[in-house]
Amino acid sequence: MTDLNLRKTNLIDAKASRAVDFDDFREYEELRCTFPNEIFIRYGEAIDLIGTCYAQFDLNTHGTYRGNEAHLEFLTGEHIIKITGTIASYWNKSFIFNLTFHTDMGRDVGIENQHNGRTVQGKPFTIEFDKGYALACLFGKTSSPIERGKTLHNYSFLSAIGAYQRKIGCITQAEFTKE
Repeated sequence: MTDLNLRKTNLIDAKASRAVDFDDFREYEELRCTFPNEIFIRYGEAIDLIGTCYAQFDLNTHGTYRGNEAHLEFLTGEHIIKITGTIASYWNKSFIFNLTFHTDMGRDVGIENQHNGRTVQGKPFTIEFDKGYALACLFGKTSSPIERGKTLHNYSFLSAIGAYQRKIGCITQAEFTKE
């Protein structure tokens, strides 16, 4: 990563075994994206799938296409400056259940998964961006649950999440020039 206006956060990892890594940075850079205007999530009890959308492009999604659909939309000029969520056990592994995206306009946009009519409780986490920076794109892991010792390959849930953050107000064509 040669862009000095981009920084990578730490990975929040549920430590699920046999996880599959994803990283949107290459696609983000090739398409010359800036800040997302929508986060696409599919969820049941855990988060099944996540993807980031921009004004002109939707990046690849990660996970399995199951569960309820949520389009978390952001206003023009609005930036995601913090991500919070919950990690909890499910099907003999730990996954990410709740995600909230906090913006510089004071909005909290997200999902809270329910189990038996109650919000899923677990270990909370926070990805806080540096002052003056906002979400650019995501990286993380997905993993399939295990039942009776067998991996359920038809299912895949978000098991880790991290982010690239971009300096707000520093989007220029020169930033995308390769060295």
